Amino acid sequence: MCNRKRYQDFLDASEGISTNILAQRLDYLEEIKLVTKKRDHHNKKQFNYTPTAKALDLLPVLCEVIRWGLKHHSDAQSNPVVDKMLKDEKTFRKDILAQFQ
Repeated sequence: MCNRKRYQDFLDASEGISTNILAQRLDYLEEIKLVTKKRDHHNKKQFNYTPTAKALDLLPVLCEVIRWGLKHHSDAQSNPVVDKMLKDEKTFRKDILAQFQ
């Protein structure tokens, strides 16, 4: 799956989000309690961001939104993560949840 945990991981991702937008979004997600921010045990200068239980409860909804997008937008593109979800959503969700328990 996706192993992005630190600010730099998100910044280096292919989505190409700018630094100021990324910082604002992470702060907002923390504020509304969708992520927690904790110091990295290995590098005290960095923080790890992890989804909260509240965020993980959105997983079924996000899966349905992805299905809807693929169905109704002919230009929507799949990727390995989406392909895994479409192949076996139950296992897909279980694997994601296992990363954070």
